[in-house]
Amino acid sequence: MIQTLPPSIRRKLGTQVMRVQRNFPYPIKDWIYSLPPVETATGGTLLVVLTQRKTFVEALWTAYTWLSFLDEKPSLQVVMDGEVADSERSSFSKLFPAGKINSVEECVSRLLCDLSSVDRQLLSVSQIW
Repeated sequence: MIQTLPPSIRRKLGTQVMRVQRNFPYPIKDWIYSLPPVETATGGTLLVVLTQRKTFVEALWTAYTWLSFLDEKPSLQVVMDGEVADSERSSFSKLFPAGKINSVEECVSRLLCDLSSVDRQLLSVSQIW
């Protein structure tokens, strides 16, 4: 029946259906909070999941799925665009006790600090030569 509609109407109808599906709070999404914790490594390979506040649950599902099926467990870093609330930190730490969750600002500032210390080490080595 939908195939017989003109393309412009199909596109408008499809857009509305996608909007509802994308923003509908499916109850199954919250099941992640009742799952057992997943073991992660503290070094070696790093799994980074980038997320926003509104897609935090999807980020948890993504990390949980990857870590559940990989034989060799990587360390986990979730980076959120915006501040990380205390409730998000606690739910994250229940699922991934050894994982890390930070905001983009925290990660960038830490990266800049690490880079400046590397520059200082390179500078001191070049002064010796």
